[in-house]
Amino acid sequence: MFRTSRMAAFLAAASLGGALGFAAYYQGWGGVAPSRLALDESAQNASRLEEKIMGSADAPITIIEYASLTCNHCAAFHAATLPLLKRDYIDTGKARLIYRDFPLDPWAVAAAMIARCMTAERYFPFLKILFDHQRSWILAKDRRAALFHLARQSGMTRGAFDACLQKKEMLKGLQAMRDHASRQLNVSSTPTFFIEGERLEGNEPYGKIRRILEKHLQ
Repeated sequence: MFRTSRMAAFLAAASLGGALGFAAYYQGWGGVAPSRLALDESAQNASRLEEKIMGSADAPITIIEYASLTCNHCAAFHAATLPLLKRDYIDTGKARLIYRDFPLDPWAVAAAMIARCMTAERYFPFLKILFDHQRSWILAKDRRAALFHLARQSGMTRGAFDACLQKKEMLKGLQAMRDHASRQLNVSSTPTFFIEGERLEGNEPYGKIRRILEKHLQ
């Protein structure tokens, strides 16, 4: 489980070379006790970003995942657990997954923006690429170039990549999505899941997730 840093000095120093001023967005972000469990329309209204949903809208179970693209525990979940979840519950119409960004650092913001600039059919495949190759682009000497390398493999041009990172409304939307999760739902670490409103923190074993799903399917 990856927890947010509250070190103002680190947050102020972190940036994408100053191009977008991401660091300013992180100062003051922190968990606040939720006043209510606001999981659906309120979250989308807060961010004004399109929900990213895997599975049928008619599925009886809704799983909401808050994740950061720089979180290694999130990458582990997407590599090992999500394929099982997809096979047993999402592809069979029993559950749907709503993926929401909870970026923990400026590079997670950048990666989330690039993913959201992909076409709808390429969004989740590109998310998988980002998680599968997480260490390579996070540890790269030139992270921006490493991100573009992955984006180009998914069909994005240099012009589209650069323009995407300048989308101020998307940047504000990602901040609002994270703020809502932090203030209304007390999310402070990734991954955090809500399965029919039941909270689950961290990359838990598939067996535990399955027991929760089966309980709600009864």
